[in-house]
Order: sequence, then structure tokens, then C-alpha cells
Amino acid sequence: KVFLSAKVHKFRKIKIKFAGGEPLLNYGIILETIRYGNELAKQYHIPIKYVILTNGTLITESMAKDFAEKKVHVAVSLDGIDKVHDSTRKYLGARGSFADVERGIHILLEKKVEFNVSVVVSFANIRSLLPLVEYLCNNNIPYFFNLIRDNECSDKSLTLDNAAIISEYRKIYNFLERNAQGIPVFERLCDNNLNIKPRNHSCGSCSSYCIITPDGKISTCQMSIDKVGDIRTDDPVDIVRKSRRARYHNLIRRKSCTSCNWRYICGGG
Repeated sequence: KVFLSAKVHKFRKIKIKFAGGEPLLNYGIILETIRYGNELAKQYHIPIKYVILTNGTLITESMAKDFAEKKVHVAVSLDGIDKVHDSTRKYLGARGSFADVERGIHILLEKKVEFNVSVVVSFANIRSLLPLVEYLCNNNIPYFFNLIRDNECSDKSLTLDNAAIISEYRKIYNFLERNAQGIPVFERLCDNNLNIKPRNHSCGSCSSYCIITPDGKISTCQMSIDKVGDIRTDDPVDIVRKSRRARYHNLIRRKSCTSCNWRYICGGG
């Protein structure tokens, strides 16, 4: 259904992201999906790419070899060094996961897998970002920052304030200016939702992007899991574009954005 929808709506490429929970717990399904997706890509003449969003603790050398051979991009969650990461990324039983994540990252580096570290910036780690950036730069690890977003399920104690963001980001900018020439600072630090190209929406939700849950339900966004349709019966692109959320997603319809000079840069994100 994804390829049929892409063809109907004249998409030139498809990207599938495996997320969770932890997608590597069901690694066999990932491999089978990639095999079948590549088969359909040839049939429909639409290129396809794959991304795995993982906490990094389960990465093995065998998996990394697969990622490299199949050209799978891997995004590993890492929110700080040692105890900073361990404070928010714990195993059942409260043991921290940093050591296992670091091991997984070094396996990806060794096997030359295309990957990046994904840093969720929150109140829990905002004061520890500079040591993390130094660590990532010193180890030639690519990274992107994502500012935490509030929703009905989020932990409000992790909410950021603008003053803290500005203060800590200035320290990082100063470090990068002195030590990391050539790194694309804007796109790495200013959140994946920021873009220098004008646009009227913050992301592909409700236009070119959707979530498909394990039971086949279609949602407009991983932040809401609103279940607007079913992949077995609905056109996924059509159903998200007609959803109630789509009416609000376009910043032209948002009164709060009309007077902002930056609205076509952030897209209302």
C-alpha cells in the first residue's frame, strides 16, 4: 500500500524508518521488510531508503555488517556522557545504558556504517551539552540535536526554558568556532525541524509522512499516535492529508504564527 500510494501521489522516493520502542528487538522483521521493500522498489521504479532509530544497546558486529551492506542509516539516541545519559536512559532495574550505547557506536564506526547520534535536549542534560559535543567531535561522531517537545504524555520536569538553551548553545558555538571548522552547525544544533528553505509546515506530517503502527493503524505523527486510518484499507498519503490535524499543521492557518518573521523558516514547528 505504501508503494501504491507513492505512485498515485507521484512521489519520487520512499524512506522507511524503523522505530519503537526498540526496533532491534525484532531484527528479523527489519531484514524481511528491507528485502521486500527492495523488491517493490524495483517493481515500481521508486528508490527506497531505510533508517533505524535505536537506543544503540543491542547493536552487534553482525548487524553493523548488514547495515553497511544494505546501506541502512542508523540514528542512535545519546543524551550525554556517562551519568548524564544514564539518568534518563536506564534498563529495568535502574542500571544505566551509556556503556552499551558507546560500545554500539564504536561498532558502527568500525564497520563504516552511515549513522548519526541523536541528542534529545531537555532540562535533564541542557547543562551538560558542551562536554557531549566535545566528546562527539573528538571521536568524529556525527550528531543532531532535537529539542524536547511537550505533549500530553511527556514528563513536564524535562521542559526547557529559552534562557537555558541560549546560554548553553552559546558555549557550544564558541567551542565549534575554535575547534570544529567545517561542521554544519546550523542543521546539527538548531533542531532537525529548522530549515533554511522557506516552508509552511514544520515537517512532513499530514503531507508526505505518516506512522504505521505494528497493528497496521495509520497515524499522522509519532507525537500523537492519533490513528486516522488502516494501512490494509486506506491510502496512507490521502488519509493523513485529509485528517483533522492537517488543517492545523499548515502555519498559514495558525493565528499565533502570522506576525512572526521566522514563520517560514521554522514552519510553525
